[in-house]
Amino acid sequence: MNHSPSSTSHGAADPDVPKSIAGAHRGGGGAGALAPILTGTLGACMISAGSFGAGAQAGEIGLAGNDALAFLAIGSGAVASMILVWLGVILCCIAWLALGKAVASGTAVRWWVVFAAWAIPLLPALPVFSGDAWTYLAQGEMLSGPADPYVDGTGAAGGAMSANVHPDWRFTPTPYGPLHLLIMQGTAALSGHSAWPAIIGLRVVVFAFLALAAVALSRLARLTGASRDHALWLGVANPLVVVHLVGGLHNDAIILAFALLGMWLSVAAAAAAPPRLRWGLLAGAGVAIGLAGTIKVTSLLLLPFLAWIAGRAFFRAFARGVWMTAFAAVTGAIVTLASGAGIGWMDALSVSDRVVYWIALPTAGAHLADWIGVSSFENALAIARTLCMVAGALMLAVCWWLARPVASERDNLDTLRSRTGGIFAWLTIAWTAFFVVNVLSWPWYWTVAVGTLAAIPATYKGAHQARALAVAIIVFQLLATDPGGTPT
Repeated sequence: MNHSPSSTSHGAADPDVPKSIAGAHRGGGGAGALAPILTGTLGACMISAGSFGAGAQAGEIGLAGNDALAFLAIGSGAVASMILVWLGVILCCIAWLALGKAVASGTAVRWWVVFAAWAIPLLPALPVFSGDAWTYLAQGEMLSGPADPYVDGTGAAGGAMSANVHPDWRFTPTPYGPLHLLIMQGTAALSGHSAWPAIIGLRVVVFAFLALAAVALSRLARLTGASRDHALWLGVANPLVVVHLVGGLHNDAIILAFALLGMWLSVAAAAAAPPRLRWGLLAGAGVAIGLAGTIKVTSLLLLPFLAWIAGRAFFRAFARGVWMTAFAAVTGAIVTLASGAGIGWMDALSVSDRVVYWIALPTAGAHLADWIGVSSFENALAIARTLCMVAGALMLAVCWWLARPVASERDNLDTLRSRTGGIFAWLTIAWTAFFVVNVLSWPWYWTVAVGTLAAIPATYKGAHQARALAVAIIVFQLLATDPGGTPT
């Protein structure tokens, strides 16, 4: 993959981006963006309203026992709610694509208006397209009780949150790290351990981390030479974020924020002249990735790629990578001690193997082998998962090696952008390969890959095709589960 660096500062001389885009964020709202914003708001309102009949149902909220609302979840009311949610999703996609067209034409966009208009209507909604939020909150409550979330399922906890967990997960330990438990424990406690207030509180947490993600991506795009407006449109305002992170309340919103923060700090370190500032920024990047790792340990895959950004020569990159890794490890140890849950979260990572979901390549391959009569599904799944695990490790190693910068490059803004763009391109490919061959792949996993892609300038060869593929992936992944969280 060959890349050519952008020639000047932030977006101004990018031949693929109109000049008006570079300064669009300095201006006002822009009438061209109003229609997409309002369309997305209507879509979000429809999803929110439909969630009470078609979302991840919760008896504790009272729909089943409330005569005035019970019709939303049964019979024709449930069908109407399902249609309302899907129409809302379609409107969100239409609004997003229209906003992207407006941004490409140079329309000024106030992104805080976009995020507020598309996210706030979902504040009171029940979780949609997944019931994981109930599991999250029940796991947080377990941290304060006698049950061990890394040994016991949420069924051992009792209480309002546990009552709403899907039966498939009530006896499954959590694969998430200690920071996940601390955040969920605090959210459940502040809600008074009441189901609906806890959902609203968790959505506020998601809002906060998505705001951090937007700030970090904006700063990162400025350093890499990408258009800030294009980056925010693709990386944070896309329907996967709106529907699955805001609507579904997945902890991937936290991972996305810390991942983009770590990426920004690592690029800022490479651009910083004073050595002390450089090492301090690298330490901050290590802390950010360490925090992401205490949500999902797979986030640590970022570290070897960020090491290439930190240093052009192999041994310099290695030393700085070790520096970041050390801070990530210390961060993980501190969070683990603060949670009081011990290191059981490392042993619980294997629980993901219990999920058999067709959208994961090894599962799809096993279904195909069973269908054509080559092997039974169980045997084919075991073989496919082993082969995919080996292939995934090899692909990650190859992507990391191909991402290495040219050691003879001189340190200046253009070469830094060239190096960073190439590294992020291979990192995006690595994320994609990992999600495709992983034993488990859910739609919301892809938000971090799309966020990485968003920071790559349009001047790099293949960037336009990659963005078109990202749009296709986003639309496809939106169809992978139904509003209640069941795979389609």
